[in-house]
Amino acid sequence: MAATVATIGAGTVVEYSTIAAPTVFLSIPDVLSFGAVGEQGEFIETTPLDATTRKYISGLKTPDDKQINMNYLPGDAGQQAFIVAARVSDSVNMKITYPGGTTAEFLLITNGFKLESVENNKQQIGVVYGKQSGAVAWTVA
Repeated sequence: MAATVATIGAGTVVEYSTIAAPTVFLSIPDVLSFGAVGEQGEFIETTPLDATTRKYISGLKTPDDKQINMNYLPGDAGQQAFIVAARVSDSVNMKITYPGGTTAEFLLITNGFKLESVENNKQQIGVVYGKQSGAVAWTVA
C-alpha cells in the first residue's frame, strides 16, 4: 500500500537485470546512494518579435547522470557482476523500489567503476558511473 506520510530512504531496494535476461532482477547489496531518478525538461523560447514578454514551450527531457555509491564487497558475487558490467560499459535495466511503495525502472548506460580514496577508519566505497537513457517507468503500489 502506498504511503500517505513522508517516508525515509531506509529499506530502498536497488536491483538490476542484464539486457539478455531483462525480467530477472538481481539485488545490488550495500548501495549507499544512487542520485536523483527521473528526467528534467528544457524550455524552448518561442517569443515573436512583436511580443514584449517571452513565451516558451516544453522541449526535450534530459535524464540524469548516475553515480551509484556502495560499500565495496569484493566477496559478493552479485555486486561484483554489476561492477564488471560497469567496467565493460554494458547497459543494464535498473529497478529501484522505495519504502513507500513506488518503483522506478529505467535503462542505465554504464561507463566505469572506481574505488574511492581509502581512509584509515572508514569503509571502502565503490562507485559505478552511468547515465539514465530514456524515460523512467514509474509504478505506485
